[in-house]
Amino acid sequence: MRTINFLLTAALLILLSVQATFAGDFQPDAGELYSIQIKGHDLVIGPNASKKATLQPFLKQNHSSYAFIMEEADGGYRIKNESNEYLYYSGYTMTFVAGYTPSLEQDGSKGYLFDFIYDEANEGYRLCAVKNGNRFVASDNIGSGESVYSDKPQTHANGVFLIVKSSEIKYDPKFAFDSDAVQIEFGKGATADEGKGLLQFTVYNYSGIVKVAVDDSGFTLSETECAVEDGVAYSLTVTSTKEIGTKATLTFSSSENVVMATIPVEVVKPSPRYYIINVESGLVIGGETFAVLSEREKDPSQYFLKVPVKGTADTYYLIQESSGNYLKKVEEGVGVYNFLVELGAQSKAEWKFPANGAYCGLKNTSCDRILMPDGNQLVSGGKLLLYGLNSDIGTKWELIDVANLESGEPWIEVLDENIIVEKNGLTFSTQIRALNLGNKTIDIEASEGVKVSLSSLSEGFDYKEVTISSSAEPGTQCSIKFLLDGKTMKTIEFTVQKKFERYIIRAHQLKPKAEIDPETGEPVIDPETGEPIEPEPLTELAIGNEENSLLPVLKELDAKDPSQYFLFVPVSDSTCYIVQDGTFRYFAKYEGDHWQTTLEPSTQREWWVNKTDPDSVIIRNMYNFRSLGVNKYEVGERIATDRGDCGWILEALGRMDVNNSDIILEDKNATAEVTIECANLKEDIAVVASEGFKVDKDILPKEGGKLVISSDDGTALEGTVALKSGIYSTTIRVRMKHSELKVSKEALAMSGKGATDMFVVTGTDWESEVKIEASEGLAVNVTTIAPAISINQAIIVSYTGRKSTEGTITVESGNYKKEIPVTVTIDSKIVVSDTELSFEDDGSAYFRVDGQDLFEKINITSSSEQVSVEPAELEADVMDGYVFLQYEEGVPQYDVTITLTSGDVTQTVKVKGKDGATGIQDEASNAIQAYVNDGTLYVSGIPVEAEVVITDIVGKQIHIDSLPYELPANGIYIVHVLEGQKSLKVFKVVR
Repeated sequence: MRTINFLLTAALLILLSVQATFAGDFQPDAGELYSIQIKGHDLVIGPNASKKATLQPFLKQNHSSYAFIMEEADGGYRIKNESNEYLYYSGYTMTFVAGYTPSLEQDGSKGYLFDFIYDEANEGYRLCAVKNGNRFVASDNIGSGESVYSDKPQTHANGVFLIVKSSEIKYDPKFAFDSDAVQIEFGKGATADEGKGLLQFTVYNYSGIVKVAVDDSGFTLSETECAVEDGVAYSLTVTSTKEIGTKATLTFSSSENVVMATIPVEVVKPSPRYYIINVESGLVIGGETFAVLSEREKDPSQYFLKVPVKGTADTYYLIQESSGNYLKKVEEGVGVYNFLVELGAQSKAEWKFPANGAYCGLKNTSCDRILMPDGNQLVSGGKLLLYGLNSDIGTKWELIDVANLESGEPWIEVLDENIIVEKNGLTFSTQIRALNLGNKTIDIEASEGVKVSLSSLSEGFDYKEVTISSSAEPGTQCSIKFLLDGKTMKTIEFTVQKKFERYIIRAHQLKPKAEIDPETGEPVIDPETGEPIEPEPLTELAIGNEENSLLPVLKELDAKDPSQYFLFVPVSDSTCYIVQDGTFRYFAKYEGDHWQTTLEPSTQREWWVNKTDPDSVIIRNMYNFRSLGVNKYEVGERIATDRGDCGWILEALGRMDVNNSDIILEDKNATAEVTIECANLKEDIAVVASEGFKVDKDILPKEGGKLVISSDDGTALEGTVALKSGIYSTTIRVRMKHSELKVSKEALAMSGKGATDMFVVTGTDWESEVKIEASEGLAVNVTTIAPAISINQAIIVSYTGRKSTEGTITVESGNYKKEIPVTVTIDSKIVVSDTELSFEDDGSAYFRVDGQDLFEKINITSSSEQVSVEPAELEADVMDGYVFLQYEEGVPQYDVTITLTSGDVTQTVKVKGKDGATGIQDEASNAIQAYVNDGTLYVSGIPVEAEVVITDIVGKQIHIDSLPYELPANGIYIVHVLEGQKSLKVFKVVR
């Protein structure tokens, strides 16, 4: 290696705030620490929190992580920081690993060895990963947090580095603001005409006094001086009585009045406040220290602002209005409680909202899981964990504008109003819901020729799936109206589309060629047959998806596989949606990945299709304008959008469309004519009617035609007419008109508090209204059913009384009348674990209580004033509720009766005094002790085979990893010491 000269110029010092060394291959000074800076930027290579090698700013607090010792070895260098972490590469990935492990260098693409090669043209060094085929280090993008990779060419634009002495790095103060400007929200201050805004900032490379000033006297600061520490976040509140649109500037200066940073301030309209709603429970996030679920109220602790994280497109802070605190992951915790969610400072407070069905998950960027309830318990007061997957209970969330819910005005939402339907073909699916309806329902009314799967909509956070189809002619203007009390709340209009062609998207594969003899240039001859050796047959591939998967992959071409059928629906003159037939799922780029495709809901679903030659097209996603392609032509290969201009062949499917596929014949002499329109068929159409029906033609031409259907002998009530041409087929359903009405159950038997049961009313060709009436004390969810060709209505019967009863549900329509007897059994009980027990030597005793079908709280009293009872009251629906008894001194000499009452339901427990005592636990049990000290639970004397289970006062188990255990909050806890199914000891402890 050649000796280098160290050059330092004033211009370079000003530009980089460091001293750079170059001019020749690098040779370090003994004992000197160096940093590797990307040229032209105040960024150096260092480890992030996950130990990936990334570009990082000069921060004094991180100095030791990017101050490197250069260990000379094998003609190059191993690079390690002061924490003994070595820079390591494996293929293209670069990380920092603890210590040097020679075995990790055995693979040819892995290693620790680097070389510095001086690039005279660019006046900097190229960092060569010697063991990786002499590939070079560079970053795809330049910015804080961007990864560096070890598989780049030597000429990569982002691969020029300066080697700087770490001791000579100059650390200038840096301000990091949580936003580009302070927004003062008008009307959010102490009065209706006062605005309020919050700024969080962190100062790096500086500790001391920071003075804050604003250049407009109409603005007020919560603090004008802050004593800051390097890397610690601070909050500042700004208020103003100025009108919307007024602007000012905040200035941050040192104690010597040197300006360090500025940020603009503006009075703006208030941003939306959101409820963060758990869809499955309807509960919302609130809380003080820890984030908890609670019933929705008009409470600013449940209101959150959704603030974009500066420099990102899909990441946000969620800021609690009442406190200004951030919803965040805890800084650290033990076991699963390292993933608790709290309200606090800005770190670990960045959130993304990945799709979870029609809703979203809440994913914190500091970990890989999404937000879920602690212990899968969707209860008010329950804490939250970042420990869930999309399939887990309670992981579906939604942010809804507080104003929409608190206005009290009825509100309906349709997720996708871009309705695309064909005549008797492509249907459209979307999801709808309504809020603030009270006990009313919305009626859904469709124009002629339009069929909607829902006729009414009740209030609820859950979206309801609705399917829209049409028998109207192409070009017909249609509408769907949503009415409340006869008044139109919302109208959606659409036009019936002409029939779209269906295509299979085939991979443009080159056909295998026969093997050629390199000497003769002729095909190789098979010595046994004397004929040229034929190449292996080509397995033709097309885009589709496997069952129960929404990942597009290559599948073996199969014209009978509907997952391979796609429509190209125009969006503009040059772009389109690609829609999977039958499912109406959009083929799209996955929002959570730079390149992969998906059939899940995604906004990145618009495509540009360009014909490149007579046989194939290029398909590009309009979000990143990258081409659709694959790494290799193999079954199961995923489809991505980071490939070159891969070609695809669009093969039109045969089409057989029937203008009416559901025929009703009025009587045995009636006929029905249908029209069949076809395209891209290769064979004539065979026509076969099922037994009892007939057609006027057995064969139709491949272009289609008209067909007359009638009854053969009038005996068959239902049948089909099958049409088939090659691999393509369709079926027409035929039936004779006949009226019938039935109920699914002869009698109903219901039991328990809030008892319910259900039966179904079904009917065919029913022409009069059906009425459902309940006798006194019973209720039904539906009281009338409109006449219809087909009726299938579930009737839910409920009872809210407190005593057993009998009644009747009557279903009546025209001459039809059916009475369904209903029996309701209410068995109210207070169930106790022991009706007779004994005091222990310390004068204590306990038993468990379950409430069964109770309507009032359980009151608990003692026959002796010297025996205390805790608690004195339990909820009516308590399960595994504990009651603790305590005598003032020693053990009473008499028996005590504990009485539990709920309304007119009574239960007693006899507790024996000393004379009647039957003894307590054995010696091993007596040795067990439990106590709380400074919030931490200790349990001693536990037998080897025993385990400790902790629950709260209502029986909810608290998961622990080990003892001693820090109890999560103040309150009463029950400590169970179990040996198998046997209870050795139970303690009540209080934090």
